[in-house]
Formats: sequence, C-alpha cells, structure tokens
Amino acid sequence: MMTAIMPSSTVPSLALVIPGFAQAFGGGWRSPSLDQLLAYSDNGVQATDSFPSHAAWQTELLRLLQLDATYASAPLSWLGAGGFEAGTWLHVQPVSLAISARGLTLQSTSEWTTDTRRIAATVLSKHLSESGFDWRDSGSEVYLRCEKPLNVETAAPATALRQSLQDAMPTGSDAVALRRLMTELQMLLHNREDLNFNAVWLWGSGSMRQRSVNLPMLAANDAFARGVYAASQCPDRCSPNAANVEQVLESEASIAVARAPIEQLESEWLAPLLSALQRGTVHRVGLYLDGFAIHLKYSLFRRLFGRARAAELSA
Repeated sequence: MMTAIMPSSTVPSLALVIPGFAQAFGGGWRSPSLDQLLAYSDNGVQATDSFPSHAAWQTELLRLLQLDATYASAPLSWLGAGGFEAGTWLHVQPVSLAISARGLTLQSTSEWTTDTRRIAATVLSKHLSESGFDWRDSGSEVYLRCEKPLNVETAAPATALRQSLQDAMPTGSDAVALRRLMTELQMLLHNREDLNFNAVWLWGSGSMRQRSVNLPMLAANDAFARGVYAASQCPDRCSPNAANVEQVLESEASIAVARAPIEQLESEWLAPLLSALQRGTVHRVGLYLDGFAIHLKYSLFRRLFGRARAAELSA
C-alpha cells in the first residue's frame, strides 16, 4: 500500500511519478543514476499493484492522492488537455494483434505520430460517426466520444497484454456494442501498409465528474494529472512547473509527474535527483516507475558514505 510523501519545512520530501518508464526500460534503456539511486533504497525495488482500468503510473498517482479508480483515464486526460464535454470518453491506443497458441492476442502497442493520427482519422472517422462516436485529436493522443452514457468497463493496454484477448475485452451492459465496434475498426485497419499497427484498443472509459476534494500541491506536465485536479475543483494546486527536478524542488509540490522524452529522463530528472539526494536538498524520495516503486532516504546515503570513508581511512 502506497502512502503519500507530504512536505515538511525541515525535511523536504518528494514523490516522483514517471509515466512510460516501464516501456522505456523494457526497450533496453538504462540509467546510470538510477543504479546509484538504488543504493539509497529502503527495501530495493517493489512492484506496485495497478487498477486494471488504468496504466500503472496512473494508479500510483491516484493512490498517492488517496483517490480511486472512479477517476477515469480518458475523460480526465481530455479535460487536462483543455477540453470539456459531456458523454462517454475512451482512449484510442494503436496496437498489433496476432494469432498465437492462445488464439488472437494483443502483441504490442504503438505511439501515435502526426502521420498515423491523420491516416487513421481518414480511415475510421466515417464509420465511427455512423456508430455514434466522434474522433477527437488532442494534438498528441486520440480519443473517442459518445454522446450517450455507456455502461462499460475497459482494460488498460498493459492489462490486456497480460491476459487473453477474450478476458481483456470490455464488460458491462453496453459492452457488446463496443466489442463489435473494436472488431469493425480492426477490419478497416487490417493489412494497411501505411500504418505500423493493425487495430486500436479502446480503454479508459468514463465520463467527466466534478467533485470537491482537497489535494496536495502537485507539479505535472501531464494531461491526466491536470485533469484529476481540474475535476477535483482545485486546478490552482497543480503547477505546470515540471520540466525538470530543479523546477519541482523550487515549487511547493510534494508530488510530481514527470512526462519526459526518454533522452531527457537521465539528464533532467534522475541525475539531478541523485545530486539533490547527495547534497541533502531532498531527504526522502518515492520513485514510482510505472509499475515499480523505490523509496529513498538521505540518512541511508550518509550511513553508506560514512562506512565507505571509514574503510578508506582504515586501509
């Protein structure tokens, strides 16, 4: 069970959530600073449990804020991107489906590009409109909006990758229509040589709900995080100053969401965080790495450093 790391006037603390870290690490990316940060860990690397409906990092953020899975991903991400409309919202994730020994399975996910968003919109928009859905493009991500409420539960792509496709498909009283739509979209995308995926996965379903919640200061450059604060009626407590560790430490935020290109994770986040921990600028850190957590302490670093110095002096 994760607990929020709250600020202190004498012992600065920070909880840092890094979206997409699991995909980057699984792709072979490595961080020298992360290897050193592990030396300050209380209990090494710990796996974090995820809501099936959310990405792992979204679950980590919601639990740090003591919120639950009713904070649906798609509507809040659209809200955080600057939109606000009633209805049911879904993420549209490019995926590759293939036949395996288990039958049809979700093999991998892809990221949208300007070209693939344009091509997919051309191929799918007419059929979506005839089915009661609007194609919405935030400039980086794609969403579907249905004007009427839909009673469906959807699985995040990472959840679907761990399950059989049949088990991961939408459930609920309106699930049959959504399953049929996903199959029809797959047929329209099948064998297109101008795309690097052959289907789309619909997830994060829900509608926009306004609530009144007192949340801690957050620094975030991510649409979902901003949407959570907007829906909780405290957008002024979500600072956009989250370009790097220095900006976050200068703010009053006790939690930060760092959505950064992979090439910037080391230089803008992990290396400066290591330096801040070594200097004692920050005394406690919770690193939430999209499915894994590491809890770090400056006091542990001092003990390790003292042992190393003692060994040098006695040699």
